[in-house]
Amino acid sequence: EPRPVRLGPGSFFGEIALLEGGGTRMATVVTTAPSTLLILEVSDFRDFMAHHPELARTIELESVRRASAIKGTSFDEHQSP
Repeated sequence: EPRPVRLGPGSFFGEIALLEGGGTRMATVVTTAPSTLLILEVSDFRDFMAHHPELARTIELESVRRASAIKGTSFDEHQSP
C-alpha cells in the first residue's frame, strides 16, 4: 500500500499520466484545505511543456523521481529522464 505524501502550496500532481499521454493515473489525491485545481488536457499540457522548457525539465524530473519512488527504484537527477 502506498504511503501518503503531503504536497504544499504550488505543488503539482497528475504529471505522470499526462507525460504518458493521458494513461492510467498513479495517485489518488485528497485535499486537507480549500484548494484551486487546474485540469489540463494532454494537448494543452504538451503545448505548455513546449513553450516553457525550464518548467518542462522540472516537471519531467519530478515525474521520474515519483515514478521511481512508486516502483521502489533509485533515481539520479543528473541522468536524463
